[in-house]
Amino acid sequence: MSTEENKVVVVCHHKDILEQGHVELIDGNWAPDGSVPGMNTPQQWKELVQWWHKAAPGFKITILDMVAEGNKVAAYWQADVTYSVPPTLLPDEPFIPLGKPVSWRGMSLFCIRDGKIVSEQNLIGWTDMLIESGAFTLQKKT
Repeated sequence: MSTEENKVVVVCHHKDILEQGHVELIDGNWAPDGSVPGMNTPQQWKELVQWWHKAAPGFKITILDMVAEGNKVAAYWQADVTYSVPPTLLPDEPFIPLGKPVSWRGMSLFCIRDGKIVSEQNLIGWTDMLIESGAFTLQKKT
């Protein structure tokens, strides 16, 4: 597939699956190859997307930048979320106050093979979001 076609797969992941909640697209978009330990399976992605849409309906993901070379696609994105119901927190999710809009940015590196995501690695910037939400404050050195 071309780099442009690979970008379309990543856009589908962010916009159609994560943001719009079309979990029925996951099996056609994800085929983990085992090269990234702990990467979500298609079933785990379905559960995660359903969790997000329950805890924060209407959340938005904006792709801020994207580059591709060969079968690799890097996406720099921002998530904008307002938790409207008390979420049952996932083990790696920070606590976020209800009803307060928060956002964070992340970078994801995808490997695409035959039109499917076979691996994904993420860096997520929780710190600014946690400070913005009031979940913690930085103390100044004296």
